[in-house]
Order: sequence, then structure tokens, then C-alpha cells
Amino acid sequence: MHYLTEATGLKYAAVRGRHVQGLNLSYGTALLSLLPLKKAQSFSFALSVPSFPKGYVIATINWPGKTLIDVVSLHLDFLRSSVRERQVKSLIQNLIKHENPFIIMGDFNTDWKGSLAILPQLAQQLKLRTYQPLSDGLTTFPLTNKRFDWILISSDLRFTRYIVLPDILSDHLAVVAEIQIDSIGQSKDSGS
Repeated sequence: MHYLTEATGLKYAAVRGRHVQGLNLSYGTALLSLLPLKKAQSFSFALSVPSFPKGYVIATINWPGKTLIDVVSLHLDFLRSSVRERQVKSLIQNLIKHENPFIIMGDFNTDWKGSLAILPQLAQQLKLRTYQPLSDGLTTFPLTNKRFDWILISSDLRFTRYIVLPDILSDHLAVVAEIQIDSIGQSKDSGS
């Protein structure tokens, strides 16, 4: 994590979720930010052998202008749609009680369409949207020519830019989005 904060200049590395720890492995999800990250938490989904554990991290940013936004970085199971569905239900159950708008991003290991897609369910339950969900031109997993990596935002936010970078750093391509606040009233900070 230290290397990433130094290399990117993103000085607020508030949370790293270590969902896999052992067998000479240590990985999970993380958030890095130019803005301070508050109320940082890490959650691991229920174990689903033979897959390695997956999970998410969440933190709150104070967007300039005193608007609080909850930011989530997640990684869902790659192997089974039934496990991804359980993980999304667990995520919804935890996040539905949050009052702040959301930015939820990460490796969902599923696309938007098809009978096994759980993204529309997540978007509907948490009142989220994404950029051109049915576009064929935003592939993030070249091996299968699918879009597995997503950024979903609350309806009070909007995308002003959304691109998939062509640089291959892993088996997935990076997604970059610029997001603007549309019409959010002032959120209240609970003080913690």
C-alpha cells in the first residue's frame, strides 16, 4: 500500500481490506484518495470454497462543499453466479441503511446483461446507475471480451467522463471516471 500511495501521490490510504491472508498470499480491496477517507471499514464475504475469500472496503469522503459520499471498492467471486448473488445481497443489506450517496466500484466478475447478471438488481435496490450499461465498447476483461469492472453511482451524481484504459496491468483493464454532483443537498456528518 505504501508503494501505491508514493507512486500515485494519493496520500490518503485509509483502508485496505485483507480478504486473503495466508498460504503466502495477502490481497484484498483498497481505497486511495486525494480527499481524507473517514469511517473506513473492511468486510469479507462468507467463504465459498473453492474460491478465495472476497469482500469490500467502504469509507466516506467529504466532497468539497460539505457533501458526504460513501465510496466502496469491491471484488466479487469469479467462479459462480450463485455466490456473486449472495455477495450482492449481503452488500445491499449492509449498504441500504446508509444515507449518503454512493460510488461503488470494482471487479464484479459479471456483465450487465444475461440471466445470471446481478448488477441490475444491485442498481435497482440501491438506486444506482452506471455509464452505458449495455455498451459493447467498454470491455474490461479482454480474455472473454466482457465488461466485468464497473463503477456505479447514486442518482444524485453523474458521469462527465468514463473510459477504459488500454494499458494491461493485470488480466483486467482499468476504468477511469470523472463524476460530478448533480443536485445533492447537504448531508449530515454523524461526527465519527
